[in-house]
Amino acid sequence: MKFRYTLLILALLSATKSFSQSPSKNSIAKTLVEKAISAMGDGWKSVQTLSLDGYGYKNDIDQSERPEGPYIPGQYTRSIQKDLSKRIFRVDQKEQDYDFGSQPTYLFNEGATAMKAGTKIAPTLQAQQLYDDLYLAPELILQKALVSPDLTFVKDTIYQKAKHSIVAFSFEGWPVRIFLNQETSLITAVEITKPYQNEFFSIWGDSRKITEYSFWMLLGKGIHYPLQQDTYINGYYRGAFLVNKWQVNPQLNADSLMIPAEVKEQGKLMAKKQQDGLSKQIAQGGKEIAPGIWFLRGPCNSTIIEQPDGIVVIESPLASYYGEALISRAKALFPSKKIKALITTSDAWLHIGGARAFAAIPGIKIYHPARNTFILNKLLKANYKTEPDAFAKTAKPGYALTDVSDSMAVGTGKNRLVIYAYKTETGDRQMMVYFPEHQLLYTSDLYQPKDAAGKFWNPQIVWEVYHSIQQRKLDVKQFYAMHSAGVMPFEDFTNDVKNGME
Repeated sequence: MKFRYTLLILALLSATKSFSQSPSKNSIAKTLVEKAISAMGDGWKSVQTLSLDGYGYKNDIDQSERPEGPYIPGQYTRSIQKDLSKRIFRVDQKEQDYDFGSQPTYLFNEGATAMKAGTKIAPTLQAQQLYDDLYLAPELILQKALVSPDLTFVKDTIYQKAKHSIVAFSFEGWPVRIFLNQETSLITAVEITKPYQNEFFSIWGDSRKITEYSFWMLLGKGIHYPLQQDTYINGYYRGAFLVNKWQVNPQLNADSLMIPAEVKEQGKLMAKKQQDGLSKQIAQGGKEIAPGIWFLRGPCNSTIIEQPDGIVVIESPLASYYGEALISRAKALFPSKKIKALITTSDAWLHIGGARAFAAIPGIKIYHPARNTFILNKLLKANYKTEPDAFAKTAKPGYALTDVSDSMAVGTGKNRLVIYAYKTETGDRQMMVYFPEHQLLYTSDLYQPKDAAGKFWNPQIVWEVYHSIQQRKLDVKQFYAMHSAGVMPFEDFTNDVKNGME
């Protein structure tokens, strides 16, 4: 009996010793990363600067007619100057979206991004994804991962039908995962999860951005590099960039890549300053356009309406903080009334960004175009772990999504309103709101005011609004839109159509 116990103890000790000597997840990850560095070539040890030129396109997901596509493509050319020794970069772009063009120059110093126009340098939020692309580029990310104290092996997986190993580490506090091909040891993809504040991505909270690398090229002796990168954000295909010209160790002027210290400090406060400014604008602004109906100018206009049994708000755009500011303003205007409904008339990210704030109100109804149910559900399920908003903090949300496929009346009394879904080609994800007692119409984003030259940038959508009004047989004397400066005489609209669109 004692002999059996002795054997059991020896077996347990042997298993414990074997377990303690097995490689840790950190050591496994380091081995994988070291192999990946080796696979990219010894030539990288002598690379101090790098110049990359190429072209690409991006899908304007939020600005397209339907968020599930097809998308309006924007095209660009890009010239990148990299001082790898100092970790400072410059990107010059020439962009074209439909007939809107721009030529921005961005500067990147670790922890800071700025836009340069002539001799003027100012902080910007408009290149946040590009910042990550540069600092998590193949020639930098592996070195960052190797010295990271939290580098770890995650798992083996199948990616692009090939065996891969995933390692993870933190970059500037954000979780990053690297997909390494087991057959070649080269990088296939890089994933980072973090909040973005540019191009209306802020509505998604913590976005999951994946960059896939392909089209590997020998840039020089012992210098392997992927010329193509394709980007996906929250499952959406964002676009692609392809390098077609490069230079290893070009002469660069480091001073032309630097961001002044004061600009870096301004950049740290930029997002907060913008949010505070817009919230203050809502808190102090607004104009009563009819008794109990308040028009609030903003990035997208909103309307606060008093009805006998509560308050209705039209549009909660931009982001959750903006929606919370609208809620505070509604309560300040009508303190004795509850907020009973939100009407969100469009599907663009900018237009729905503040809807989560209203969804946190118990018992609220959210009216929306029937075809927009899925995008609102996606918004309400978004990951807000890093910066929880009011909705994320709500244990049991009590909102009700109410889809409008044709028409729907809301409320009673002098400020009763009727919602009408557009039945048009470009407006099939939008609605207009009519106030019968005031002969007042809100046209959503389908009507865009004239430019400085007195022209409509898209006469088609204006034509669709006018004919939708005719089809519904609405008696309109005044109207306003999502981006109008205020209420306008409908007679002006009628004259515009008759003079140039019929």
